[in-house]
Amino acid sequence: MPCSSGPGPGQTDIQREDEIRRQHMNVIHILEARLCALLNEIERRRLPSIIDEAENQGQIDIRGWWENHSKNDEQRVRAMMTSHFSKDEIEILRKILT
Repeated sequence: MPCSSGPGPGQTDIQREDEIRRQHMNVIHILEARLCALLNEIERRRLPSIIDEAENQGQIDIRGWWENHSKNDEQRVRAMMTSHFSKDEIEILRKILT
C-alpha cells in the first residue's frame, strides 16, 4: 500500500481514514472469497486432511471460520432471492438447480 503524507485535496483526516477503512474491507472481502473458494475445492476433492494439517500447523480454527462464512453466504443469498424473486420464481429456481 502506498505511503500517504496526509489527506488528499479536499479531504479531512476522518474522510481519509474512512477511505482507508473501505479499502481494507475490500481487501478482506476479496481474501475471504479466495479462501472460501480454496476450501470449497478442497472439500469437493475430498481432501480434508489438508485443512486438518493447516489447522494444526497454524494453530487456528479454519473450519469454524468456514462454517460461519458459509452460513453468512447462505443468509445473504436467501435475502437476495426473497428480495428479487417471487415465491413462484424461487420454486422455479429450485427445480432448475436440483
